[in-house]
Amino acid sequence: MSRATLPVRHLLISATLFGLAADGWSAEPVQGGDQREFGPGKAMGLGQGRTVVIRGLLDLDVVNQGQYTSGNRNVSDHRGAGLGRAELGAKIKPDETSAVVISMAWQSELGQTPDGTTNNSRDTGYAVMNEAYVDLRDVLGFESFGIKGGRMPVTWNLRPHHGAWLYDSTANHAIVTSWDGGQVSFTGIPGYQINPFIYAMPNSGTMFGAEANWTPPLAGSNRVYITGLASWEESAPYENVDPASSGSLLNFTLGAPYQKVATYNLGATVSFGQVEVFMEGAIQNGDRGDGVGLEGYGGYTGIEWKIPSPNLTLSGQYDHRSGDDNPGRTTGNTKAFVNPWESTRDLYIVEDEKYGELSRILSGDQNYGMKAFKLRGNWIMDARSQFGLDLAYGFFRTAASVQNIARTVTNSNDFGQEFDLTFSYLYNYNSKLSLLGGMFMPKEAYVATAPNPAASEDFIYLMAGNVTVTF
Repeated sequence: MSRATLPVRHLLISATLFGLAADGWSAEPVQGGDQREFGPGKAMGLGQGRTVVIRGLLDLDVVNQGQYTSGNRNVSDHRGAGLGRAELGAKIKPDETSAVVISMAWQSELGQTPDGTTNNSRDTGYAVMNEAYVDLRDVLGFESFGIKGGRMPVTWNLRPHHGAWLYDSTANHAIVTSWDGGQVSFTGIPGYQINPFIYAMPNSGTMFGAEANWTPPLAGSNRVYITGLASWEESAPYENVDPASSGSLLNFTLGAPYQKVATYNLGATVSFGQVEVFMEGAIQNGDRGDGVGLEGYGGYTGIEWKIPSPNLTLSGQYDHRSGDDNPGRTTGNTKAFVNPWESTRDLYIVEDEKYGELSRILSGDQNYGMKAFKLRGNWIMDARSQFGLDLAYGFFRTAASVQNIARTVTNSNDFGQEFDLTFSYLYNYNSKLSLLGGMFMPKEAYVATAPNPAASEDFIYLMAGNVTVTF
């Protein structure tokens, strides 16, 4: 089931001339992030009809958060807020081999003065050009070649309808969910797709590389999908949590960027009827720019079982991101995995950018890494799929022991546990209402790394209501 509180930015209405174009635009919301038609690895839908698209979004939350930066009921850091996002765009196809996409976006805490201030590393309160790109197909007369260039949303999704764990332009920025750059798509070999790319990254330099996908031909409901990615970043961003963070928002300061980061990623999914096994992993090397090298690694693996009657989906997953137990390292190689562009949003409080993403405490100089074990159950409660209930659990530990911290504890890996519950109601085909809640029970590693020096092990909570309307 999709996480109902995440913005959904997809095709909803199309006025079509000479046939409807089925080129990958989808009205289906995505768990943990957007599954977009323009990401590397997505077929470009060559030779489709001429289509003009009008789309829009209104996404509103009423949110109450408590004890986020301290886990201490005696410290006043509660927050009651409304969050809003609006987006309006158009896709224009003058012919079957070209298209232009343009959209504007706005997001802010409701009632905030639109003065362009920065809060929680997110620009808020004003409209921006979110997308402006061109999509060319049949380049040089070859049906297997396509080019996209401009400001485009990008995501690497191993599993359809799930957020990317490694690179996703929707991560860590509330309004601009696109990157400036371009990609080439080659599909001339049956079952394969190759996508070279280059992008200008926010708050950093450039990233370039290539992705290759392979889908072996199989019969029936069995399916295998394998993907590989190699990327090279120059001036990769390095963020530290501001120790002056208060309330329910983390604030960040930019440090000197990593000089070079190379990432090599491999993933696969295997489906056997109603059961899917998935795994993805990456290794990194590079230069931090101060004489310290990089030797990070990370990945995840899990299994999902869809039970047709009742309409129930059960899944279990293990995540791992390496860390370094010496935050003041000045020599040698750090084992910390550098991953500022992930869009993992399985749990609201620890992992979701929209609600604070407390795991980002473990970034920058405090990159101790993260290990997580997650369980999820999703139940569609009626035959019309209007009512849904989603329960999620996560157990989080740091990969490296938190040491040498002038707080109450040292040498601990226990970060905490989280429980989430979501009830959703599909009002009509383009409107959804949700009630959601989360409770995170912090442990010693959280207390030692939280920005508030009065941190303790009282629970941290989130309660929210959301309505999303797309048109």
